[in-house]
Amino acid sequence: MSSLAEKAAQIRERLLHDTLQKNKNVEHPITQLGQPIDQEIRSETKKHPQNLENGWSPETENLINWFLGETHLPVAPFELYKGVTVTNEMKFYESLRLEISMGPKGYRARTGVLQDDLEKIKKLKEVCEQSKYG
Repeated sequence: MSSLAEKAAQIRERLLHDTLQKNKNVEHPITQLGQPIDQEIRSETKKHPQNLENGWSPETENLINWFLGETHLPVAPFELYKGVTVTNEMKFYESLRLEISMGPKGYRARTGVLQDDLEKIKKLKEVCEQSKYG
């Protein structure tokens, strides 16, 4: 298992454990995955191809490694996209870690939204560093 896969598995396990502890008496729809979800995964994969059998694409893996290894990420509030402002960076970054832990079959990863968010954060950090030191 690669180090990225190990990190993703650890994050997924921790988040799942926390979620289940908070919602002990609630049935989770994730346990009820069936044919409609499988069909949706196949159709989305055709729209935004990822190498699902072997994991992340090399470009996405580089972004994920950067994000998981970065210790100084942008602090809220900041504009991610026009009309989308991150007001709580800790919750936002935790949601990205959860999406990463779902692997390339996660909805936002299949559609490229996760990758776009990671690219935006990386560019924002680069711009902030340039303005700080340039």
